[in-house]
Amino acid sequence: MKQLKWFALAGIIAIGLNGGLRVFNIWLSPTGRVLDSTIFTLWIIQVGIAILLFLGFVLNATQGKEIDDKWQQIYKIAGVFIAVGLISIPISNIIARPIQFSGYETFVQENDFLIEAIETFTAETGSPPESLEELVPNYLDEPTATLVEDQVGDEIRQQIEIVRTYNSIDSRSNNGVLYSYKPPTENDPWQLQVSIYLGSFQSTRFIYNPEEKYSNRYRPVGRWGLAE
Repeated sequence: MKQLKWFALAGIIAIGLNGGLRVFNIWLSPTGRVLDSTIFTLWIIQVGIAILLFLGFVLNATQGKEIDDKWQQIYKIAGVFIAVGLISIPISNIIARPIQFSGYETFVQENDFLIEAIETFTAETGSPPESLEELVPNYLDEPTATLVEDQVGDEIRQQIEIVRTYNSIDSRSNNGVLYSYKPPTENDPWQLQVSIYLGSFQSTRFIYNPEEKYSNRYRPVGRWGLAE
């Protein structure tokens, strides 16, 4: 009975440190960046302890030493911890998916101000803008958007700088939000893209076009499409 209690405790801790912490991390921010360093550190510690226990077990086995009851108990508890922890990770990914999706739905809603600015510009001028810069200052004004000078070769261009604080994502991700815009062509409507740069050349991309039609590579999120 006492052994079962230790197994149960090991399982609960394993779920909390692995699957549970991952779900909580996504609940804090859909980008999963709030506790990513903590999760990685805990994972390294767990792997290190597991390797040490395994090496100790192999060493005893190769030397023909009999493992006493205490260490047998430790190995069994460690086995339960590792097994439950590994199983909890894919399960947590399934649980976290709708939580993450809900967070991204809120994020795209917070970007509807760009759609409204483009639609207002189109209604008043008769055609969509050729660039986001045309929206400043009549349709996007300070402090949300400003024009800054950027030198490209010998040419000085004005580029839009959008400053927006999003409540749906964490502060680190707030600093990595990027905006791009494609004007309409003969065959395609204009397209707006908002990306969250996650580091290591990874990003989460959302696109919007007035037809709200997206290829199979994009999952609908409200009026937007999320790149899968």
